This record gives sequence, C-alpha cells and structure tokens, in this order.
Amino acid sequence: MREKFLEYITTNELLESNHKILLTVSGGIDSTVMTHLFHQTDYHFGIAHCNFKLRGAESDEDEKFVHNLAMKFKKRFHIKKFNTNEYSLKNNISIQMAARDLRYSWFNELATEFSYDRIAIAHNCDDIVETLLINLARGTGIKGLTGIKPLQDLIIRPVLFASRKEIKEYASLENIKYREDSSNDDIKYQRNLVRHKIIPLFEKLNPSFSNTIIQETEILNSTYKVYNQELKRIGDAITIQKAPNPILSIPKILSLRMTSQVLYDLLDEYGFTFSDVQNIYNTLEGEP
Repeated sequence: MREKFLEYITTNELLESNHKILLTVSGGIDSTVMTHLFHQTDYHFGIAHCNFKLRGAESDEDEKFVHNLAMKFKKRFHIKKFNTNEYSLKNNISIQMAARDLRYSWFNELATEFSYDRIAIAHNCDDIVETLLINLARGTGIKGLTGIKPLQDLIIRPVLFASRKEIKEYASLENIKYREDSSNDDIKYQRNLVRHKIIPLFEKLNPSFSNTIIQETEILNSTYKVYNQELKRIGDAITIQKAPNPILSIPKILSLRMTSQVLYDLLDEYGFTFSDVQNIYNTLEGEP
C-alpha cells in the first residue's frame, strides 16, 4: 500500500517534497489509514478534525481518538466544533451539505493561517462510483460524470487509488485502529443508500460494476478536457462584459446555434439549473 500511495502521489503530481500538508481526519478507516501512510513518509503535515456535534458522545470520542493520534505522531492538531443543525436550518440545506460547507470553509482558513500548501482528503475509489450515481440522480452535465479529481486547487486525494476493501485489508494487516461511524449504515443519507442498496443491485448485473464505472469516468474526464477547451472559446465569444457583473450577448448565442446543454454548461457556474437554462433557451428569440 505504501508503494502504491507514493507512486500515486508522484504520478498525479499531488505534492512537492517541501510541501506542508493539512490532513483532514475524521477518525474513520480511510482518513486514519491515510494518516498512517503519511507518517511513513518525509512529508511535513498537521491534522485537522471537525466535531459536527451530531452524534453526542460518539462525536466527542471521535475527537479524542484523532487528538490522541496527532499526539502519538507528534503533529500539530487543529479542532473545531460546529453547530451543524443550526447552520443547516439557517441556510435551508441538508445536514450533509451543511457539514460539507462548514468543513471546507474551515480547512481553507487553516491553510491560509498556517501556510499549508495542500489539504488532503481521504476519498477512496469507491467514492467515485457513489458520487457519479448521486450526480446522475440529481441531474448533471458531462462535468458531473468525470469522477473525483486527485488534485483540485489546494485539495488532494492521495488514497483515491485504493478501494474500500483494500483499505480495510491494509488496516487489518497493519493492526491500525480506527473509529466506526454508526451513521454510515443509516440509509436516510443519500450516499449510504447508494452504497448499501443501489450499487449491490448493479453488481448483480455486472460483478465488476465499480471497476467499469471508474474506467468510464476516466474516459469521460479525457473527453471533458477537450470539450471544456471548446466551451471556454465559446464563452469568450459570447461574453460582452466579465466579472463582477457578467453580460452575455443573446445575438451571439443565437448566431452560434448552440444547444441548451452547451448553454447550461456555460451558465452552470452562476447557479442556474438545467430547467432554468431550458426556459432561458426557449425564450431567447422571444420578446424582451
């Protein structure tokens, strides 16, 4: 596992030797194994843990476990407690989305304050399959089918090469202790529903379903890179004014005879849904 880990970092150019890394550690198996793997390298890193206060004493035990792990490896430990339920209600979003917003915002604050060059997230390759299916269920353009990126801005995902099964086998082999999150079995959460109910059904049709999906995302990712270059050219051609208040030319949009899908991909960054864009597209030649 260690050799694959270092090879993946090198192949995908995730880190430079002098980089300082913030490991985001929940205490679960993926992030704990990632921490142990980094401990076997020469990389300088600190550890951050979010206590979302969603599981009472269990959340506090997770915090204690990660703190002890940081002390064991003699690493700087960052901890923050969040009132996730309050944030969720205030912003009218799901608990999962609230937790995501809160943690990524804090991670970026830590990176700035403590001069971390990269933020390491412990996604594994099974997360790619789950994310693609969730995106399909919500509705997505081609971008949502390209999988999870190993490197995105400051974010790196250095264990994305490994399956959940491989990570479990490594933890068992190395006798790595970790925390079990009871909420991971609760199918009221989308990702758990996909993981425990939907993917097993697909595997009845194709036992290699997960590997097939990962290969497809790699193909789609290559295709998207070419498509995105053309999309940028079109975007520049139809833009009259850029930030802070972008203005796009309707006559130029019409002259290019673009499809509603292309227009959606151009407007996606501004928060429009595909339904919004279809309505816009259908009225482009209408009365102002």
